Amino acid sequence: MAEKNGALLKELLKGSGLIEPYVLEQVAIDSERLHISIDRALQLSGQIPDNELNMVLRMLAIVQSGKLNVNAASRALRLASRENIEVEEAISILQNLHKTTTTVNTVGSTLTQLLLSAGIINDAQFGRAIASSTQTGIMIGRMLLLNKDINLKTLSASISACLLLKHNEVEFKDAVEALKQASKRSTCFEQALFERGMFKQPRAYAVSLGDLLAMSGIISEMDLLECREIEISKGKDLSQILLEQGLVTKEQMEIIVQVQGLISNQDIKPFMAVSVLRRTLKQGVNIFQAVSDLKEIEKNIAAATSKEQTKIGELLVCSGCLSRVDLQAALAKQVADDGIKLGRILLQMNAVTEKALFNALRLQSLIKYKCLTVTLAVKVLGEGKQNDEALESTLGRMNLYMPPAMQWFWV
Repeated sequence: MAEKNGALLKELLKGSGLIEPYVLEQVAIDSERLHISIDRALQLSGQIPDNELNMVLRMLAIVQSGKLNVNAASRALRLASRENIEVEEAISILQNLHKTTTTVNTVGSTLTQLLLSAGIINDAQFGRAIASSTQTGIMIGRMLLLNKDINLKTLSASISACLLLKHNEVEFKDAVEALKQASKRSTCFEQALFERGMFKQPRAYAVSLGDLLAMSGIISEMDLLECREIEISKGKDLSQILLEQGLVTKEQMEIIVQVQGLISNQDIKPFMAVSVLRRTLKQGVNIFQAVSDLKEIEKNIAAATSKEQTKIGELLVCSGCLSRVDLQAALAKQVADDGIKLGRILLQMNAVTEKALFNALRLQSLIKYKCLTVTLAVKVLGEGKQNDEALESTLGRMNLYMPPAMQWFWV
């Protein structure tokens, strides 16, 4: 019984996001080593405040009574912690939001079909995920992640594949092959499509609601992927899903919609919207004050950034991926060869690595669509060179989320 309670408690803590997964794993190890319960090990670790731990234990009792499944309890814990309210009030709020619809996992869902067809999961892993998902109410994608059958990058690539399939942007067999490649190389799905010569530019580039919240750190990438899985399987509106999952409140959603409107009207750029959301939703700053402050900062950024700095060669030089001498030689060769692409020339010269060039092109795309500043792009590119890693790894290590679909305007 104690083992079952410990497992339930871990699921609640993982689902609610009240503690980092790696911290929880260490606490679980300490629990076994010291022969004490998970909750006692948590208390001794000091990794979670006593009031939050008590709140989780109260929620655990509710789950054990059969009144709530783990997924619903996790969502209520998120809301209770963020809004500093009692768990019973959080449960009531979410139940009222969720009256009109419920989330149901489809056994033959596109996500699991893709993962099985690509050989990323096997039948046993699939069966275990289905059983656990049915019991807890947690979406299959997240359950596969919790079971360590897939990693976050593979889940992200899989969700991207599902979205493109939904909009008829890719054939199923092509999606399977690209997913295999993305999973094997730990890249995004779009890069796998690009490398296979199958990438199609989206009809329109715009920062979505989910991307905006993930960029701002209001929700985690895992939360975004789970919401998108629900969106795919149930056809719900993402804003409603965010409310039902307890990730934002109605009041916060009103502010988010205002910020989206400011982006649409071109009053602020997406990277500014990120800061506005952080200040308004996390620090309680008035939205008009936050926008006013950011506009002054943006003026200074614009004044200090020339168009020349956004060019691919300058990004590579400023980040330490390319020497100034090699850039000048490549530019001279470009003129002589009647406008051949600079990147191709640099690769022919062995002046830059293919990885650094692709990273730079993707970051240049994000600059173009105002998702990040030149200064931050140069820092990310330099970090990638220093660690010889793909862009996804650098962004993850720097705790930055950038919309994958907005990194390919140059294709």
